[in-house]
Amino acid sequence: MRIGYPCIILTLKNNNPSTFRIKSYSEKRFNETFKNNLNHLQKILEFNVNNNILFFRLSSDIIPFASHPICKVNWRNVFKKDLKNIGDYINNIKMRISMHQDQFVILNSKNERVIENSIRAQYHSDLLESIDIPFDAKIQIHIGGIYHNKSFAKERSIKIFTNLDENLKNRIVIENDDRLYTLKDCLEINKQTDPNYIRYISS
Repeated sequence: MRIGYPCIILTLKNNNPSTFRIKSYSEKRFNETFKNNLNHLQKILEFNVNNNILFFRLSSDIIPFASHPICKVNWRNVFKKDLKNIGDYINNIKMRISMHQDQFVILNSKNERVIENSIRAQYHSDLLESIDIPFDAKIQIHIGGIYHNKSFAKERSIKIFTNLDENLKNRIVIENDDRLYTLKDCLEINKQTDPNYIRYISS
């Protein structure tokens, strides 16, 4: 059984990915920070392997401001070799990998700008693709709000899901939460969505 933990390791120093204020953004600062985060991720993966921990949830903060319009760096190309090395390491040891989008990702929002920003957060999928991880590495998301009409909110979720980028659709799985959407709700959405889009439900 491949079990593990999400994102942060307390045993190693600098257990969080590095970041900086947006007013300090520059291509040089971005490249330095992303490179440092990739190096630290490699150390975490090696620590996990040495301790027989074969599941790890990658942090959404590895790539600074990845979903913000200010980020113009073609990081997939600039760090192609580094990303490939990490992917090769993960694939060789058969570590199970996942990601979980941040709470501001609300695909069924009534605010079109929030939806646009949420879709921009598909960099999670771009990262997994860049390290050449198979599609069994999933990105977990919650369905979103109910906005006083759960049935309509579900319909909006289905509409948004089915119009996402193909690679992102192959990565996303939905999970129930503790307040708004039950496992039954997730199953109902799954039944109305092409199985190629949402492969399984995570509880």
